[in-house]
Amino acid sequence: MKIYYLIMEDFLAVLGYSIPLLLVLVAGIWGMYFYSKEKKRSDMEKLRLSNSSSVLKIRLQAYERLVLFLERISPQQIATRHQHQGISAIELQHILVDNIRDEYEHNLVQQIYVSEEAWSQINQARLWVLKLVNESDEALDKNASANELAIKIVSGEMIAEKNNLSLAIKFLKSEVRELF
Repeated sequence: MKIYYLIMEDFLAVLGYSIPLLLVLVAGIWGMYFYSKEKKRSDMEKLRLSNSSSVLKIRLQAYERLVLFLERISPQQIATRHQHQGISAIELQHILVDNIRDEYEHNLVQQIYVSEEAWSQINQARLWVLKLVNESDEALDKNASANELAIKIVSGEMIAEKNNLSLAIKFLKSEVRELF
């Protein structure tokens, strides 16, 4: 019996040391788990802030490019930029329509960085300019010169009740202001 008490006494002594050791071990593992979880969250937050800064720069560049696109397809710009002496109105009309299409295709990817409404405004402006070019050509005689078409396009813009191009530029500017 005495051996039994000795073994039991040794067992209780080992157990007396083991329980606090196990508690410290569990607390350490638990602390490391929460520390690593918090560190991961902190790292993700830093990455998100870094990405948001990069994305903001890209978005601003997209807005800049789209305003530039709208300015480049404005009736006054295309009419004066593409005036060629000695060509007919129909030839200039084809040049203008091709140029607007090329400019648009060049900027298609920018829609990723702007709102759906902004992209819709850009499309409406593009279609408005195309319609203005085509209607101006239809209103002229078949033998009209490129210069006559250019004048008709610019005057058509001036008398238009609604200038979708200006509206689109204003909309883009207002969206950029909301970013800050």
